[in-house]
Amino acid sequence: MEILGPQLNGNNQKCYTFRSELDNDLNNTELLEPGPKMSAQDWNLFQIQFRKTLRHSTWVCLSGSWPEGAPEDAYSQLLQICEKENKKAISDCSGIQLKNALKGKFYGLHINEHEAISNFGVENRIEIRKYLKDNVSMLAITKGKEGLFLYLKDQYLHANVKVEDVKSTVGSGDCLTAGIAYAISNNLSLNQIAAYGVACGAANCMNENLGMLRLKDVQVLLPLVQINKK
Repeated sequence: MEILGPQLNGNNQKCYTFRSELDNDLNNTELLEPGPKMSAQDWNLFQIQFRKTLRHSTWVCLSGSWPEGAPEDAYSQLLQICEKENKKAISDCSGIQLKNALKGKFYGLHINEHEAISNFGVENRIEIRKYLKDNVSMLAITKGKEGLFLYLKDQYLHANVKVEDVKSTVGSGDCLTAGIAYAISNNLSLNQIAAYGVACGAANCMNENLGMLRLKDVQVLLPLVQINKK
């Protein structure tokens, strides 16, 4: 996989997950290092590289946290660049980055239940969709074991798949976003879009490595995804 972007001075960000033997769902402890700092020059170089790469892209996934020093509206700026270039982007972010991103319009958004409550003050998915209907065409809301609630324009469905032996959930949200983007970019049906999202997110849970999914795991999970239209 080709990796582009400026080289930052400092150590790479590391994430440590200490799994509990008592309850793997509730008692895990995660330590996330801050990683390197980003200067104004680094940000400018990143934008230049982003614009160049965007010319040869149709879809863009924007997910993850930013290094210290990055602007608080980094995702918002990139999303607006995508809009101006008529490129469809799906964002998966949190905190101040999410708050600023929601000030503009872009194609798709993935948030979890905690981010929904924090930003909208409600957990009701219908109310959240009403609030965002003028901002995004696609809305994916995840709620842990309850799975994915997917809205695409005027269509809605719920999808879920069970994983018996969960190794780690770190990175599952990013993998789910990638699965949705893959399916949409290949013009698949709404059912398939939801299935790929859920299968990719769940496949990540089956591996020790963080943010890692394997094609064979996705292929095994796809036919097991349960979809309910509401």
